Amino acid sequence: MASWWLPMPMLTVLARMRRGDVLIGDSNGLYYWKADKKRCSPTAKALVNRGFIYQIGFNGEMAITASGLNELGYNKARSPDLP
Repeated sequence: MASWWLPMPMLTVLARMRRGDVLIGDSNGLYYWKADKKRCSPTAKALVNRGFIYQIGFNGEMAITASGLNELGYNKARSPDLP
């Protein structure tokens, strides 16, 4: 998949998760950051659909899959502006 670039909003979510920020998914299909409760539902849902992040257990926390880590590696030349 190295022939295409990951869109910057998706890359930003993956980079924040790798940095240590916690993404929460609730039972209604909404995704938000644990620290500031800011929602990022469309971007996170696209990452789930592509198989780059998944939910750990029943507490709602999300984690990066091996494919997601590969995408971060492919896109390492592009650095998102992290808040």
